[in-house]
Amino acid sequence: MTSVTHASLLDGLRDRRNDRAWRLFYDRYVPMLMALAKRLGLADTDAQDVVADTLAEFITAYREGIYDPARGRLRHWLKGIVRNKLLQLRHRRHVAAVHADAVARDAAARAGDSGTADEVDAAFEREWQLERLNQALATLRIESDVDDFQAFDLYALKGWPVQQVAAFLGVTANVVYLAKSRGMKRLREILSDLERDPCDA
Repeated sequence: MTSVTHASLLDGLRDRRNDRAWRLFYDRYVPMLMALAKRLGLADTDAQDVVADTLAEFITAYREGIYDPARGRLRHWLKGIVRNKLLQLRHRRHVAAVHADAVARDAAARAGDSGTADEVDAAFEREWQLERLNQALATLRIESDVDDFQAFDLYALKGWPVQQVAAFLGVTANVVYLAKSRGMKRLREILSDLERDPCDA
């Protein structure tokens, strides 16, 4: 199981003075939300605004007890918040474009359209899964023997040829194959644990 589950992280957020829990939440979700905004073509300023607005709404709603993990997943709730923020940004752009001249309207329409709801959902899911994979790899790195993880990383993740990894680490090819097999098995288990987390699946 991962060192900090989403359920325990959310429990920690109930205490406004729990700086560690809020820092972990920020570190876990801000990069994912920024990557999502960038994937949807937003400029830096717009991306930062959408992420800041999403976090502000999350914090307010969470502190007021509006979010209830028993009624829905954190993943879906965050997706709904970010989708609304992106649609609000799109609406503000549309209103501004209506008041601009035709050239400005055309430029605004071409520059960083925040995407349809389906595009936002698909991009969110991709970023969510990438964040899960990064989290699982971080857990695997902590749990694994250093040499095992290095063999797994070089062979399975970085794509080095097995003989090159074996020579680099001073081990046999069989050791590299076994490290990959153990690493992949444990990685699947960690990802499965993350999917079973009641707040996060």
